[in-house]
This record gives sequence, C-alpha cells and structure tokens, in this order.
Amino acid sequence: MELAAEAGIRTPRQVPVDPRRLASNDLSGLGAPLLLKYDGSSAGRGVFLASDARHATDMVAELERTNAFPAGRQVVAQEFVRGRAASVSFCALRGRMLEGFAYTVLQHQPAPFGPASVIELADLPPLMEIARRMVELTRYSGFGGIDAILPDDGGPPIFLEFNARPTQTTHLGSLAGSDLCRAMACALEGRPYEGVFGRASGKTVALFPAEWARDANSRYLTAAHHDVPWTERRITAAILSITPQLHPA
Repeated sequence: MELAAEAGIRTPRQVPVDPRRLASNDLSGLGAPLLLKYDGSSAGRGVFLASDARHATDMVAELERTNAFPAGRQVVAQEFVRGRAASVSFCALRGRMLEGFAYTVLQHQPAPFGPASVIELADLPPLMEIARRMVELTRYSGFGGIDAILPDDGGPPIFLEFNARPTQTTHLGSLAGSDLCRAMACALEGRPYEGVFGRASGKTVALFPAEWARDANSRYLTAAHHDVPWTERRITAAILSITPQLHPA
C-alpha cells in the first residue's frame, strides 16, 4: 500500500495500529465507518468493519485478547471507501505485465468482504494501468491479481491489495480473449504474443463452487457462464462433496 501511494496511485487513508498501545492510536481522521485489516490475510478473513474510531479501538482490544491477529502481522485501520469492488488477473515476467483482464464483482462469498462468487468482465483501462504499474514497482514474475474499488465519487480506482499468487479467476482469461497461461508460455519460450489486456466486457461468470455455496438457487447459476470443471469428473465430485462441509449454511 505504501509503495503504491508513493508512486502516486490512489489508495485509501490508513493508520498502523499497535494492539499493545491502544491509547496512542488516533483513528479519528479516518472517518466512519472504518476497516481493520491485518497483513497476509486472505478470503476476507482478516477484514473487520467498525462503526467508528471508538468501536475500532474496542474491537482491536478484543481481537488481541482472543489472539485473532496472527503473531507478527501488522494491523492497520483503513478508511471505508464506498464503491464497487473490481480486480485484475494478470501474468507478468520480470516486472512486465504480459497479459491481463479486469472485472467487477457482483456477489461475494461470504459477504461483504469475501472472495468474489459472481463477476462481470469489464473494459477498465485505468484499473489495468494500476496493475501494470504495480507489476513494474514490484518487479513481479508469475500469475497474480490486484483488488481495487471503483469509488462512487467517480474518481480514479482506489488500489486495495496485491495478490502475489494465481487468483481464482486466472483460468478465465479465454472468456475475455486474454489467455494468461498462453501469454506466460510464449514469454518463457521466446515466442511472440500480443496481449489483448481485457478488451472484452459484459460477460457474467458464476464462480464455482463459491456462488453455489452462497445460494444454491442463485439465478446466476443458470443465467451466467457457470464455471464448473465438468470435464474433470473426479475434481468436480470432490468439490461437490467437500463444499457443504466447508460452507454448512
């Protein structure tokens, strides 16, 4: 986050929080509501919504008391930005983005901060540019993704986090005309590849098994592209078997 801010990328205001010195934490300048986050979390499990600064302080104290914050992880309080969640999935080599595509999030599982369960492919050049710049700044190689907010104020996208790993949408590039695996293979083998960078838009995808776990009767399971690996029967059977245990609701 600090690296992005120093490079002039729009980021939310945030303040490091020391759970052991709560009296010294001044969170009032972040407005209300606000978020608490800890580094290295995933799937929305490290994000907590607080109604105001006092509530955030009380919540930090309780989370610290119950050892909810993993040892050694930095905790920050962050302003809550109203807008639409959006992401970019990409592949990169030595700080150069080879290919990527963007999408907005229509549903989360679990709500409100969990991973996407329904997405809509979108042509978002400003968001793609943020992904390019973050790849350059980190000299990143591999598959990855960035998460951002398209703010209600109509301003530039607000960068939230960098996922230095293949994300759950990595394999969907062909739907956007942006095959991430092909782009990476060509780069490693020295073959030419012209990136499309997500110019396709409007397609809706119900991610599997996330949307099924969110709502087994979701209209997106029939109205959208349903992302089920039916050709891999053993994998699909295993997912169908274990998902109810992971998401009993």
